[in-house]
Amino acid sequence: TRWRDYMKFPDLSRLDWEGHSAKDTADWDREHRLTRINDVFGPWERMFSVMEFQEALCALMEEPEACYDFFGAVADHKIRMYEYIVNYYHPDIICMHDDYGHGKGMFMSPDVWRRLLKPHLQRIIDMITSHGIIYEHHCCGYFAPIMEEIADMGCAATNLVHISNHPAELKKEIGHKLCFIGCFDTQFMDSPQATEDDIRRSVRKTLDEMAPSGSYMTLFGMKTPGRNQLIADEVKRYSGNFY
Repeated sequence: TRWRDYMKFPDLSRLDWEGHSAKDTADWDREHRLTRINDVFGPWERMFSVMEFQEALCALMEEPEACYDFFGAVADHKIRMYEYIVNYYHPDIICMHDDYGHGKGMFMSPDVWRRLLKPHLQRIIDMITSHGIIYEHHCCGYFAPIMEEIADMGCAATNLVHISNHPAELKKEIGHKLCFIGCFDTQFMDSPQATEDDIRRSVRKTLDEMAPSGSYMTLFGMKTPGRNQLIADEVKRYSGNFY
């Protein structure tokens, strides 16, 4: 309820957007590659980054009006920032991170998300897509109950779709409304007990389930040394020969 006393949003006009964007985009190949801006800490992630996580969860129940206003203020800041990004960086895609779930469920009920977060997410998506830019949403946990809803809001893609969402089944339901990115059993493939054969088999299973008919892209990030190279090799080998 006192977030206004502590949250200070920066004056974005003071940044040297022209100078930084010229330097940052100097080697961008706009003819042959898509360009994407990746922005972490959406409205919900910003809340649980400035207060204890369990307190943020309680606040959703105890102070919904204050949460709604907080999310709105963060969304306003995002929209101001994206205006500069659009004007100076001219990306093809903007991806915002906002994790609505963990490995076994959502952090909040779909109804709470609809009341407190959806209106502000809609404003963000509308601003981005109004410029002809693709909106991609990052959520690395479970959010299957609202995934089609987010697609209907104008979101074109989502990553890194966690296996708890049962992505193969979701793709059959949602169809080509959404591009599914990731969908690998990352915890298993990054585990010490997983052998090379296990990892390659898991990669092939995901590709068999997700790649046919399109609306799918691979994306992964393993912490165990050598795993990313192994997965990339199997993706290239198997998808190149089979698809």
